[in-house]
Amino acid sequence: GPEAPPPPAPSPPAGIAVLPFEHDSRGRRGEYFSDGLTEEITDALSRVRGLRVIARTSAFAFKGSRVPAPEIGRRLGVSHLLEGSVRRSGGSLRVSVRLVEAGTGSLLWSGRYDREIGDVFAVQDEIARAVVDALRVELAGEGGALVRGTTADPEAHALYLRGRAAWYTRTPEGLEEALAFFGRALERDPGYALAHIGLADALNMLGAFDYGVRPPGEVYPRARGAAERALALRPGLAEAHTALANVLLNHEWDWEGAARAFRHALRLNPGYAVAYHWYSLYLGAVARHAEALDAVRRARELDPMSLVMGTALARQLYFARDFAAAAREYRALLAQDPAFLPARLGLVLTLAQAGAADEAVAELEGAPAAPGGPRPVQLALLGHVQGRAGRRA
Repeated sequence: GPEAPPPPAPSPPAGIAVLPFEHDSRGRRGEYFSDGLTEEITDALSRVRGLRVIARTSAFAFKGSRVPAPEIGRRLGVSHLLEGSVRRSGGSLRVSVRLVEAGTGSLLWSGRYDREIGDVFAVQDEIARAVVDALRVELAGEGGALVRGTTADPEAHALYLRGRAAWYTRTPEGLEEALAFFGRALERDPGYALAHIGLADALNMLGAFDYGVRPPGEVYPRARGAAERALALRPGLAEAHTALANVLLNHEWDWEGAARAFRHALRLNPGYAVAYHWYSLYLGAVARHAEALDAVRRARELDPMSLVMGTALARQLYFARDFAAAAREYRALLAQDPAFLPARLGLVLTLAQAGAADEAVAELEGAPAAPGGPRPVQLALLGHVQGRAGRRA
């Protein structure tokens, strides 16, 4: 008889991107505030099970662009977009938001909130809950607030938001600036758990080999102290477990402890892209390559436009000795941003391992000059590939 029709494909889990909110306050302060508001709503939604939320980096790739909703939805792989605007005036705050269907651009829900500036966390929480309701996602076991306002000091909050903005630059200068902002936030409110996590994240980066500009022995113990302080204040913060896991992995080489902390972080927040990324580094280090690739692909689904996540995928292909695929990924990333150093270093290592040492030398020597001259890791790698190419002197 005739073949039975294929069963209907299961509908993909609801996916949403929170696009950078527009602001009509003058100056950079207004921008830090609206960007921070966007990020904190993203963070709240990412902890709702059954909802796939695109990470900040990828959503912010569309900041200030006029790309139509269907195209953004396609590029980020989501069904819904949250757009908004923020207006601050003296002590008052107005936030307007629209939830649209990405495929058609049609409006599903909109809301406007006029509040005092001190109510910012409550407003964010209301918006996150309204979005969850509109998408008909079950809030399983989410007692209490979705938004984690962990300071009552608006100035400490503003400093924290500026620190996060600097951290996302991923440059040595930006990371040092982030450190200073998080430090100032903590001077105002020593009990601000998210600022302790920010400090740990910045120190983790400054000690990492591809960003590294500070001696690991100096920064990793401080990162551990900051992560533990955050955990003492708020034990359920996935980001704090992730920051601690990274120190255990990269500095203390405590494989078991790192694995436990990463898995705990992912149980607390299965939508945290950074945890999947750093967990993939652990899995690659212990030669569990298939699992490492699974973890990094999950990170990439949550953050598809990110150069960092693209580099993470290429790095796991390199560890799995698929040099051709790794080189292809690295070259695609460098076509997007020729100055992105981690991708350049990864490509150089890949070419050297694949036996193309002369090409590796040419790649490194032809790299755009970094401000402040080459970093230690570039010089070390140049020496390594020169040696592979037989140029001993």
